Amino acid sequence: MRFGKWIAIAAVAGMTFACNSERHDAAVNQAVMAKLSEDPQLARNSVNVETQHGHVTLTGQVMTEDQRQIAAQRAQEVSGVKQVTNHIQVAVSSPPPSATARHRSPAHPSRGPTTSPTAARRVRSRSES
Repeated sequence: MRFGKWIAIAAVAGMTFACNSERHDAAVNQAVMAKLSEDPQLARNSVNVETQHGHVTLTGQVMTEDQRQIAAQRAQEVSGVKQVTNHIQVAVSSPPPSATARHRSPAHPSRGPTTSPTAARRVRSRSES
């Protein structure tokens, strides 16, 4: 009978710890989100926070690599954060087409190839591999 009591006590203690851990994670999660939203460089970006056992995972998108690093630093500053995994993506926008590329025409082969510089680099990269 005594063995059964110890198992019951251990089970209750385990459930209590799990509930406290979940509450702690929710509080840490809210604190990290608040910290990120307070930073003017991050407030306008889309960053998601998930916390599990003090391990914070950041996802979403920012405009620069600096913002990505700042988000991880701010999260690490929050009390209760044990580890930060940064899966935030930096938004990449394609550059506008160059003026020379717009004015080239396949009807004028003397003006050179119509391949963009980026495509030419890709072709060289593939052929050099």
